[in-house]
Amino acid sequence: MSKKEKKYHIIYKTTCLINKKYYIGMHSTDNLDDGYMGSGKALKFSIKRYGKENHKVEILEMVESRELLAEREREIVTMNKVRNGNCMNLKVGGIGGFTKKAKIKKKKPKSKKKPVVKAKKRRVVKKTK
Repeated sequence: MSKKEKKYHIIYKTTCLINKKYYIGMHSTDNLDDGYMGSGKALKFSIKRYGKENHKVEILEMVESRELLAEREREIVTMNKVRNGNCMNLKVGGIGGFTKKAKIKKKKPKSKKKPVVKAKKRRVVKKTK
């Protein structure tokens, strides 16, 4: 079953008004006022720390399709931009944060060390004859 094509495809920039750090992303929606601010890890941390009211979202571009959207984000969010100290993007654009590998939870390897068992203090009871 294929997804229904959304009406709008936008490149947006979310800026923290406190520290001036920004996140650039892509979003497809039928409602431009849906309240979407982004889904990046650093951005989510910023929103949690400073609050939604201290973040501003602006639309940078609007394109005709999801494919063009990914292409445009790839052109805008480059490695140079990601390395910029004010940029909250953690990787280059066009990839998206949700990859198949990211969804798989890895099992934690079992420790080879044996658990340390602390000795209990013993009460010494004197025997009476």
